[in-house]
Amino acid sequence: MIFKLKAPILVVLVSALVGLGAAGVQASEFHCSVEPCKYVLNVDEAAGTKTAHHVIIIENPAGESIAFTCNQLTGSSVFLEAKTTSSIFFGNLAYDQCFANGSAKAEVRMNECDYGITSLGTIALWACNSKKEMEIEIPETKCLFKIPEQDFAAGSFSFHNTGSKSLITMEAFLGGIRNMVVTSTSTKAQCGINISLGPLTGTYTTGNTIFTGQTAAGVMASVWWE
Repeated sequence: MIFKLKAPILVVLVSALVGLGAAGVQASEFHCSVEPCKYVLNVDEAAGTKTAHHVIIIENPAGESIAFTCNQLTGSSVFLEAKTTSSIFFGNLAYDQCFANGSAKAEVRMNECDYGITSLGTIALWACNSKKEMEIEIPETKCLFKIPEQDFAAGSFSFHNTGSKSLITMEAFLGGIRNMVVTSTSTKAQCGINISLGPLTGTYTTGNTIFTGQTAAGVMASVWWE
């Protein structure tokens, strides 16, 4: 897919890297053993464990909350020409096998929204298709939450190498998911929380994902973070 670069969010991502460099600290980067290289998000090797699940909790000001849990996240970048990069923009994102509060089937639709991730762990949701938002829905009750483009106000993604620098494990914790809206027809009975009490906030509490490298011929390449 072609990524549509959006200046405000790119400034947020790049300025973090520039600021760290200015302080005289060596910033970690993503590395691939080949060029060009595509980065691919895959299911964590520990699939089926608690940390492999992706959990987003939505809460109102009264403390009522609903948790959405997905078993996996997949996606990929475009081919990058350099072996080293400080930022990766993942598209073709898909959350699969999702449930609300552990039982009701749920859907997470990215609507071609991308994640922009830096090697420092900052992340932004951006480039949504036709100005749509990321959507989280309980189809049975027609409860629909929408999350617009944003850089996340708190939290981070962290990384560590596995398999002698052949894979990277990405661990998520994000607070400050904001500006959420619910469709006007949604009710407390449908969503499980009172959506009219004030601004809704979200927290991405858990979510481990493996990302690997891929050559232009589709062969797996080694990637690492340092």
